[in-house]
Amino acid sequence: MTRTIVHPKSQPRTLLRGGEGPGFSVVVSNGAYRFHLAPLASELDRSGALSRLFTAGYPKGLSASLLKSIPHPGVRRLLARREDLPDSRVKAFNGVEWLFKTGDILFAGIRPDWRQVLHVKAFRSYAAQAAKALEDEEYDILHYRSCFGFDSVHAAKLTGRLAVCDHSIGHPYATSFMRRHPGASLPARLEPQPLNALEECYLRDLSISDHVIVNSDFVKRTFLASGYPSWRVSVAYLGVDERFLSHADAAAQSSTPKKDPRHLLFCGGFGRRKGAYTLMESLDGLDGIDWTLTLSGGIEPEARGDFAAFVKRHPGRIRHRGTLSRENLARLMRDHSLFVFPTEMEGSARVVFEALASGCFVVTTRHAGSIVKDGEHGALTAPGDWEALASVLLQAAEGRFDVRGIGESNAVLVRSSYRQRHYAERVMEIYRQLLQRR
Repeated sequence: MTRTIVHPKSQPRTLLRGGEGPGFSVVVSNGAYRFHLAPLASELDRSGALSRLFTAGYPKGLSASLLKSIPHPGVRRLLARREDLPDSRVKAFNGVEWLFKTGDILFAGIRPDWRQVLHVKAFRSYAAQAAKALEDEEYDILHYRSCFGFDSVHAAKLTGRLAVCDHSIGHPYATSFMRRHPGASLPARLEPQPLNALEECYLRDLSISDHVIVNSDFVKRTFLASGYPSWRVSVAYLGVDERFLSHADAAAQSSTPKKDPRHLLFCGGFGRRKGAYTLMESLDGLDGIDWTLTLSGGIEPEARGDFAAFVKRHPGRIRHRGTLSRENLARLMRDHSLFVFPTEMEGSARVVFEALASGCFVVTTRHAGSIVKDGEHGALTAPGDWEALASVLLQAAEGRFDVRGIGESNAVLVRSSYRQRHYAERVMEIYRQLLQRR
C-alpha cells in the first residue's frame, strides 16, 4: 500500500507502507551544543529515514582533522559531538554558538536578562539559517528542538511538511511556576504564568508545531496541567548512546570495587534548579556518617558563593572534578554506587540514565522525569525536601537498601530497553502514527 504526499516546492514523494525502509524522510534540527537529537539522527540514518541533520558547533572535514591534533579537553568535547554520520548528511551553522558563548561568558553571573537577549538572537539566527537550508531538502517531517524552530517551522509548514517539536523540560508554565516557587509542588492545574525570554521562545515553538515529543510522563503531565491537549503530545523516553555505553562497559572491567554509599556522586550544572541547595542543606544536617561528595560539571553562577562556603564547612569532603569527557564521566560513575540528583525540574536528565547504565543506585526527585521507581531503581524524594533527602542518604549509608544489587539491575535494564536505538524506535513509531492521521 502506498500513499503520496505532494509538497508544493518538490516532486511528489511516495511513502511506502510495508515495503522497504521506513517510507518517510526526516530533517532533524538539533540546535546548539550536544543534544539527544544528534544521536537520534544517527539512528534514523541507519534506518534510511534521515534526510539531513541540522546542528551548530559541529566540526567537519578539514577542521575536524585539524582539531584532532589539539590535546585540549574542550577540543575533545567538541570533537565528541561528531556522530556516526557522513559529513554530507550534516548541515552545521557553527557561528551561532558564538552568540551563546558570548552571553554565557559576559553576562551569566551579572545580567541574566542580557544573557537571554543574546540567546534569543542565537535562536533566531539558527532558525533563519535552517529555514534557508530547508529549501534544498527532500523530507516529510521536520523534527526540531524547541527554541530553535521559529522561521524553519513556518518554512516546513508552508510546503506541507509535518513539524514536530522536541521539548525536553516541563511546559513553560511549569518552569515559570517552579522558578518563582522553588521547592514547591506543581499544582494539578496551571494557569498562564509570567514568562521570561527563554520561556517565551519555548511557548512560541510549541504553539506553532503540529505535534510535540517529550521525554517523560512527568513532562507530559505538566503539559496537561497547562491545558495542552493530550492528542498533541507524545512521550518517548531517552536512551543511552552507544558511545557512552562502550565507555561504561570498558570501565566496568576494572577490578576495583565500587565505593560504598557514603561516597556520593552528583553530575550536572550545580545550581538551584538541579537541587544544589537542597543537597547542600541535607549534607549540612547529615550527622553520624563520614560522607564525601564528588561533583562533575560546572558550578552555576548563582551558587558559586554558597558552594565555596559549603566547601569550607566540610574541609576534605568535597571534590569538584569540573567538566569531564564522556569517557572519564563513565569511569567516575562506575567508581560510585550512589548517584544523587535532587532536581527541582527536568525533562528526563541524560545523566540519570547514564548513572543507571553505570550500575548506580539513583536518588532523585519525582520531578526528574526519570524511569526511577522508588525502591526499585533507587529512591525518590519531593523536590526541595532536604530532610527527606538526608534521611534517604543516611539509610543508604547504613545499608538499609540493596544499593549494589539494585545498581547491577539498573545497568541490565538500560542495556535491554533504553539504548539509543530503543529511543529511535519509539520516535519512529510516533512519526508513523502522525503520518497516518494526515
